[in-house]
Amino acid sequence: MRTVLLTVALLALSAQPAMAIIGHGNGGGGNNNSKIGTVRVVNNSEQEVEVAVNESSFQSLQPGGGSFEFFISVPNKIDVTVSARLPGIPESLASQTATVQASKTTVATVSVSGQTVSIAVGKPGNVAKLLREAGVALASGGGLMPLLCLGILLGRRPSRRPSQPEQV
Repeated sequence: MRTVLLTVALLALSAQPAMAIIGHGNGGGGNNNSKIGTVRVVNNSEQEVEVAVNESSFQSLQPGGGSFEFFISVPNKIDVTVSARLPGIPESLASQTATVQASKTTVATVSVSGQTVSIAVGKPGNVAKLLREAGVALASGGGLMPLLCLGILLGRRPSRRPSQPEQV
């Protein structure tokens, strides 16, 4: 069982650099002229909130990191309005303007203090940069994976042999 898990882990890590190369630029993925921008709204509070982008219907976000992505048709770059409120409390509505670019993700983080809702919006495209850096870290860590596997296999606690009576 342990050998199967280690084999699967090694295969997954060795496939990671290949998947990262395919998805970048114009190589491997075909010609992608997508004009869709993404707004990812993340709930950073301990309360449930409802969010909407540009007068769309409100979507409920779970507390502690719940998120929802809104896909928007973008000619190149546009400004949208991100709104958030507490469920059942319409006067807690807060809005913030966010810039959305084609083929990029903009992250809006919702925080709640008491009954006050606040929204912080990041710049478009920062998410892809972080994901790319994480992929490079995983790919470079793949060279150390065989050593980690050997350490796990050979680093077990030795089994004890039953003691034998002493001979005089």
